[in-house]
Amino acid sequence: RGVGRAPTVPAMVGLGVTTGLLEAATALPYLAAIGLMTSNELSPAQWAPLLAGYNVIMVLPGVLLFVVWRVAGDRVRTRFERFRDWLQANSAETLAWIMGIAGVLLVRDAVYVLNTEFRFFG
Repeated sequence: RGVGRAPTVPAMVGLGVTTGLLEAATALPYLAAIGLMTSNELSPAQWAPLLAGYNVIMVLPGVLLFVVWRVAGDRVRTRFERFRDWLQANSAETLAWIMGIAGVLLVRDAVYVLNTEFRFFG
């Protein structure tokens, strides 16, 4: 296969499906925020600033790290490397905590909904 040749349709579909599956975890909170705004029937004047603020909050940490790296360069290199190493060493434990907290919150919400909608617990 030559360089610069157009990819096939199945290859592009496979790329799209793979990308969608890999990015689903990061897209779910975004879609949930949109769902909350939609279900509350907000007008565009109300949901547009909320959505813009959400996007700023999600992008800001990465932008700030990039700006610090560009401005300070080698002066922050060792700190960034230590931070990267710490993240790599602790990512599994951190993910477990996040999943545990999310699970507790989901169970709490389920109990609340079951109790208010169906009066299961009293």
